[in-house]
Amino acid sequence: MDAAPADSKPGPVQLCVGECRPDLMTRSAQHYAFVMPSVQALSPSRGPESGGTKVTIMGENLGAGSSVTVLFGNQTCEFYG
Repeated sequence: MDAAPADSKPGPVQLCVGECRPDLMTRSAQHYAFVMPSVQALSPSRGPESGGTKVTIMGENLGAGSSVTVLFGNQTCEFYG
């Protein structure tokens, strides 16, 4: 899936299954708004390299989307929503 264009506005989304031919297109009745998540703070700001430290991430639009993945470097973190 590609990122939404920067000038995207909230509204109906065109959905295509396979190719975008008229017989395979539909328009969603739901209203979608694309948002950019932003991290404003991490607490604590440091911990041991061995890991195991619970980190609180504060910011805006962090729950946007149907799945959330948190990484520190290339290490996936266990997420407690």
